[in-house]
Amino acid sequence: MIDSEMSSRSSRPACRTYVFLALAAAAAPLGAQLGPTDPSGQHCRLERRFSPARPNCGGPSFPSLDAGSPALTIQGGITLLPLTLDGYVRSAYPMDRDNGEVWAGRGVSTAVRFGVAGSHGPFHFSLYPAAHWSQNAPFPVADTVVDGRAPEAYPWELASIDWPQRPGEGPQSGLAPGESWIEVRGPSGSRLGIGTERLWWGPTRRYPLLLGNSAPGFVQAYGHTPTLPLGSTRLSVAALVGQVEESAYFDLDPSNDIKVLTALRVEWWTAPALGLHVAVTSMIRQPRVGLRARDFLDLVPLSSSQDARDRTVDGIGVVSARWRAADARAEVYGTWGRGDFFANFEDLLTEPEHNQFWAVGTVHRWPAGRKSGEDGAGESASRWELVLEHAATTASSTQFGLRTIFDAAVYRHSDAGHSHRGQLLGASIGPGAVGTWAGLTWTGGERTVGLSVERVLWDVDAAVRTLRALHGRDVQDREYLLGGGFADRVAVPATGTFRLHAAGGLAFRRDRQYVRYTGANDALARDQTNVWAEIRLSWTPPSS
Repeated sequence: MIDSEMSSRSSRPACRTYVFLALAAAAAPLGAQLGPTDPSGQHCRLERRFSPARPNCGGPSFPSLDAGSPALTIQGGITLLPLTLDGYVRSAYPMDRDNGEVWAGRGVSTAVRFGVAGSHGPFHFSLYPAAHWSQNAPFPVADTVVDGRAPEAYPWELASIDWPQRPGEGPQSGLAPGESWIEVRGPSGSRLGIGTERLWWGPTRRYPLLLGNSAPGFVQAYGHTPTLPLGSTRLSVAALVGQVEESAYFDLDPSNDIKVLTALRVEWWTAPALGLHVAVTSMIRQPRVGLRARDFLDLVPLSSSQDARDRTVDGIGVVSARWRAADARAEVYGTWGRGDFFANFEDLLTEPEHNQFWAVGTVHRWPAGRKSGEDGAGESASRWELVLEHAATTASSTQFGLRTIFDAAVYRHSDAGHSHRGQLLGASIGPGAVGTWAGLTWTGGERTVGLSVERVLWDVDAAVRTLRALHGRDVQDREYLLGGGFADRVAVPATGTFRLHAAGGLAFRRDRQYVRYTGANDALARDQTNVWAEIRLSWTPPSS
């Protein structure tokens, strides 16, 4: 959280904010998750692409509604991508998590996707647009009383993130380019391209702290080096330049609606037997107004939140790692990062935590049912998988001599925060929150069945810094979610292949805050039960 003292500190000249990147480099070779498919099969690109050569690696809670369906290859090397219909239902309040272009507000929301992919020599492309519609039914929202902010804007802590409670009144619709891209591929995983696809960066399954699927894809240009062998290990580097935009429900100032996002990622794999994957990412957001050509090459920040031209330039640094057992039955991963607020080296050493964010998780797999093969040897025909994950975008600080909650700079301290068109680029829990999630699935052949549970503490910083101070009681906004679902694929002769993903359940939210500071109801809180359901039906025509 930025206050007047922290703002004055962060505006001073600073040493390279990402000193911790250098410390990480001294401990181990560096890496990132945007590299090519691991030949050992232990890791895959954390990019959400629907072509058969680009499997989805990462996604929301069970069942993964972002999983691809079989595609049909037609003449000329063109692949017909699945016709996909998404549907979302929310009975009481929005639950917009990993929905991309769709605003999954109260009521019914839908999206339809259809397109083609193909290649010619080194050139590869995907055209997969999405048409979306949301009922956006009304529900109570909190007052936003900050000058210059739209009434629908995020209400807490100076309303400094473009994350509106509701995108206006009435139904919302649009057409987005979706998972579309064109690129040139070279040897050993090297490539250069442009696109609008959604990216999932990091090893997490539920809470991607840098880039995930909650926001629509943004226009981006990217490049990847070949995978470089380093003895028994491998190294790759990737860079990205993109453009993120504000929504119409933030600060009502059209002059600052566009930000430029640049990122540098370095990725390192150990030998397959060791199963370790380490990543380091540097990401910068800066206003497009007044941007010079060389500013697009700013991949590692040289100062804190303001540069020499007094422009707000936000930096984020992230280190993440994943270890997977050789038999693939166990996996442990974690991510730690912080924003560009080191005023000097002393600040780094004495207060490394005051705007950090982090996530940890573990995966366990074990066989279920009988083994394949005539003698019963080999792999099981089905398996269980248990995933546990915990993430926090808050950090305790001794800034004022007491333990205060600050929301993570990954969301906060730029003009609009870490968002694109009013939806979060990172974890769906947003700023100043804590999330814990567990999912248990059974998979056999084309069928998957499972359960998931989740607890989210929303807007912890607001509860501690503002609401508790005003009302002198526990006003923490808590949500508990229980869900289940299944996925299956069926081939119908002469009709094609259908794949169905469906999930649903109940979410109970306690002490949801609606009204702030104004009128006699500034302490009003409500408990609500939200019935939710999600479905994805995809169809690929028959091959003959």
